[in-house]
Amino acid sequence: MRNLQNILLDLGKFSELDNADKKPEVLDAIADLFFATHESHGAAELEFFGVALERIAFNLSAEERAKLASRMADIHKAPKSLVRKLAEDEVSVARPILEQSPCLNEDDLIELASSLDQGHLRAIAHRETLSCEITEIIVVRGDDDVLECVIRNKGARFSRDSLAKLVDSAGRNRTLFSALEQRNDVPDVLVDQARDSIAELNASELREIAKNRRPRSKKVKEHMLADFARANMLAEAIRCLSLITGHPEIFVKQCFLQTSLTVLAQLCKANGFDTATYAALLRLRFIVGGPQGQTVADAMRKYRTLGRREAQRALGYEEAE
Repeated sequence: MRNLQNILLDLGKFSELDNADKKPEVLDAIADLFFATHESHGAAELEFFGVALERIAFNLSAEERAKLASRMADIHKAPKSLVRKLAEDEVSVARPILEQSPCLNEDDLIELASSLDQGHLRAIAHRETLSCEITEIIVVRGDDDVLECVIRNKGARFSRDSLAKLVDSAGRNRTLFSALEQRNDVPDVLVDQARDSIAELNASELREIAKNRRPRSKKVKEHMLADFARANMLAEAIRCLSLITGHPEIFVKQCFLQTSLTVLAQLCKANGFDTATYAALLRLRFIVGGPQGQTVADAMRKYRTLGRREAQRALGYEEAE
């Protein structure tokens, strides 16, 4: 390791390094000095270090710049021009700066979010807090991966218009809807709107699958069944349950509407349905006026204690033998 005198000499002659053999250890030595002393630097010294580090780093590999960016990411007192240049670098370099750097202010983030690509947007979407102005840009420019990141960010704030755009996107993407549903700042009316859109999308897929129906279709998923139930779409829920289990729709409908919930519980448990899915089916059953033989609480208690193999044997499933 070079001693302090040599490091200072390198700093004093950084302009001469343009034509020198710029080795990573030179960058590391100057960076070490900066991070050891940065709290005491004034504006002129910060700029001096920034220019030195920039001239060396941007003549080295992206891997070396990424190491510098990782060290610089959580520093409050850092050379602003260097931080901005690292933020605009390729995403492997820029990510820690965009995700964490306190040196990027609101105007910086608005400008960067407005111009950089999806990988950079995804990094910005991970910041601890995001204002409505920044999320508005992300919602407009981001792809589905970016939108999922910003929706799952509990520190992100959204305007009413941005929420409406997210709901529109979530109505076409189950993953986005699941993320949106978990936020507590989205009005119920907008969540219901997205849920209805998802259910309609599932219904369209279900109709296509039903045209070439095969017993126990693997293309029909449990989440589709739950979506239909939550959207109060009885016919679609019954058809979906029929395709998943392989039982005729008339049998499923009878299970669903008869006074006793025993067979419906067995049907759901035998096919490994989550308790939330069964609860959604119960809610739909009571909404459409099914017989009130059991309370929801009693039915849910019995469902939780019902064993899957027990349910399979009751229905005569071969795999239970």
